[in-house]
Amino acid sequence: MIRYFKLISIIIKSSLRLKFKGILRGRYFAGVEFYNKKNIIVDENSWIEPGSRLLVTDPVKIEANIYVEEKCWIGRDVEIQTNYGSKIVIKKNVSIQDRCKILGSVYIGQDSLLAPDVFLSSGNHYYDYQPELLIKQQDKLVVGSKEGFMLKNSPVVIEEDCWIGKNSLVMQGVNIGRGAIIGTNSFVNKNVPPYEIWAGSPAKFVKKRLDFEPPSEIQSGKVENKPYFYRGFDHSGNGENGFLSDDSSLCLLAPSNSNSLFLRGEIYVEGELRIWANENLIYNNAVIPGKFSELLVLKRILNHHILPGLYQESPDNIRQFLCIVFEFKHGQPKKLKGFSINSIEQNDKSN
Repeated sequence: MIRYFKLISIIIKSSLRLKFKGILRGRYFAGVEFYNKKNIIVDENSWIEPGSRLLVTDPVKIEANIYVEEKCWIGRDVEIQTNYGSKIVIKKNVSIQDRCKILGSVYIGQDSLLAPDVFLSSGNHYYDYQPELLIKQQDKLVVGSKEGFMLKNSPVVIEEDCWIGKNSLVMQGVNIGRGAIIGTNSFVNKNVPPYEIWAGSPAKFVKKRLDFEPPSEIQSGKVENKPYFYRGFDHSGNGENGFLSDDSSLCLLAPSNSNSLFLRGEIYVEGELRIWANENLIYNNAVIPGKFSELLVLKRILNHHILPGLYQESPDNIRQFLCIVFEFKHGQPKKLKGFSINSIEQNDKSN
């Protein structure tokens, strides 16, 4: 009888322990395990299926190491793990199918799809650092500390509207351009340009979804211009009233010798807006709600110049174009709509 009660007690404790692991910020995810919950954010409109694990080791105390934005779906037995302060960001409306593994520093752009058993990692094993040693011993020597790990950590970036096929492996440091497709069973060890289809081991070019050639002027209401509202804009609508952004975003235009840029859009909430043209900070002002139109000098560099992350992260095949980077900081604690862009046009006139 005593053994029976002990067994019941063990079962109850195990059940409670498992349930406790699945509680994140007051929300219960059945069969899901979270580790270092303070460093994990999952939007209330996203869902995670049983058997998945979101783990943060050696967390950064200031911000979330794992951030899953709104309207995301994560399937069964998915593992998402950061180490030594690395960060995984899964933008809105991303689907991650069963048994995927996402490790280290990884960015997955909105509206992207990962088929089952996809592997993404910003790290690697080390076999030639001191070849006489075991690989595990060499790993410890190379990345066994936070400093060593971050030195060798090379982020994986999956841009928006990408489809990564089943059983595909994406190596550290790879950037998969917007709209690209990776075929089933592919090994991707180099950057994939936007809107191209690659497959194989190693993955090679198969064909294009479309010819990616940014024009000198883009308008949100033109279907053919949508690919050049490259990152950070809401593409769920038809764009007739502009593409919405509430944080950081990137547009691409054809390279040219124009002196200025003319923008039209709308500000929806009070805040601060910065705009870069490649390395040049061309706009840095507080903004208030209302219609927005500005003629900006492309070669201008304002005070407090810090090169934007979206430009620094972009591979050479993107930086060959004119990159217009927007960074919006809300003036209110609660995030609302930020701003929208209707059109961007290169001009030969300077203000």
